[in-house]
Amino acid sequence: MFAFICAYIVNKLSYASYFYIGDNVSMKFDDKLFIAEKIKTHRKKKGLTQEQLAELIDLSVQHVSRIENGCYIPSLTTFFSIIKELDIDLTEFG
Repeated sequence: MFAFICAYIVNKLSYASYFYIGDNVSMKFDDKLFIAEKIKTHRKKKGLTQEQLAELIDLSVQHVSRIENGCYIPSLTTFFSIIKELDIDLTEFG
């Protein structure tokens, strides 16, 4: 039931926010699923489990799972912690 509710909410919500860092880098949050897929892909490339990533960034495994499933969008603090630990270039998001 949770997965259905989460999927329904994800399909109904869309984010179109822009973040500018310095003069050259912009990051566009089109939707939660785009962010979720990037994080999940890079975590797997790095050979980490959700549990290991959660420990590295001081979150619960459940929270990491919900971010990767597109149910949650990470706060900026959490987002920057994740991309730092996974060595994701910020330009991949926009």
